[in-house]
Amino acid sequence: MLIADVDARLHDPDAAESALMEIKPDEKDLAIAATAHFVHGLLAADSGDTKLAPAEEAVGHSDKADAVLKTGGTFVDCYRFHGDILDGRGDWKGAQEWYAKSVEVAPDLPAGYYSWGRPSASANCRPQSGLYAS
Repeated sequence: MLIADVDARLHDPDAAESALMEIKPDEKDLAIAATAHFVHGLLAADSGDTKLAPAEEAVGHSDKADAVLKTGGTFVDCYRFHGDILDGRGDWKGAQEWYAKSVEVAPDLPAGYYSWGRPSASANCRPQSGLYAS
């Protein structure tokens, strides 16, 4: 079981799945089932490399960023990165929708609020006059 966990953390899904296949279920040992579910969760989270989307966008590969976002899951970072990219493209309304989704999926985690609330997130939401004008 430990091997499957390590393989998943090393981003080797084939080895992790192979190690999981070698495990014999034991009704008396709930840790086996719990760890197997945990490893499957790691593999699911790792399958969508949404964290690459902002990097692709930053180097001008908007088409690749969009393709990565389409493969993303329903995780906080998937939603907030989508919002960040739309914000960078000047679509503040669209960005707000994705930030709202990130907060909705995990209201107890700060990441969605952080991306949504950054004061320098967009020229569209900065004050146009006064002390904080850009």
